[in-house]
Amino acid sequence: MENSPTNMVISPFLHRLWSLGEDSSPARFIFLRRHPLAVAMSTKTAGGRSVDDLSILDLVEHWLAAEERLATDLGQYFEMSAGQDAARGWTYRMLTLEALAQAPRRTFEDLISWLGLEASEQTTKAFESSIRADPDARYFRHYCAVLLKRGDKMMQMHSDLISRFGARIRAVEPSYDLELVPEMCKKTLIEGKPPVELPEEVEEEREEGLDPV
Repeated sequence: MENSPTNMVISPFLHRLWSLGEDSSPARFIFLRRHPLAVAMSTKTAGGRSVDDLSILDLVEHWLAAEERLATDLGQYFEMSAGQDAARGWTYRMLTLEALAQAPRRTFEDLISWLGLEASEQTTKAFESSIRADPDARYFRHYCAVLLKRGDKMMQMHSDLISRFGARIRAVEPSYDLELVPEMCKKTLIEGKPPVELPEEVEEEREEGLDPV
């Protein structure tokens, strides 16, 4: 298992590399997606001085470029060679961190089954306990606090985010709607709820044991 973030933009190369000398590639890919604002805020925190010259806009654009590159690769390489349903069913799975955090046990069991492996109850519980209930909360709390503190200047930056990238981000993942950020701020700061929640139809699918990813 290899989980470097850069793998998402070289996945066709890796898939082909693992097929050398084989009739077909045994490589499997699990693509884990996270809200672009949480990614941007996390990068600013972890990157320190190495990202001082990058704004939140820059980092969101970077997230979007990588996701759109992946979408192109999925369509032009994986799905073209194997067919859309076959590729999604065999070669790769797409998850969001927010959905994983809200249903870690079911997600883990589904992935283990997909990989043809067996997991003990001990392993499942260990995975379940390792997942934060709301991995985006602290980043949204900080972003929302800055929105409130800096007023018009920060709101203009957020409006620029929406106008430049909002539609493209929704095309990648509909639940990542930047126009809903004020509502997310209310959930996070006032109600203490997760900023990104699963749609009702996804919740229903999970309750019925179906695979929504």
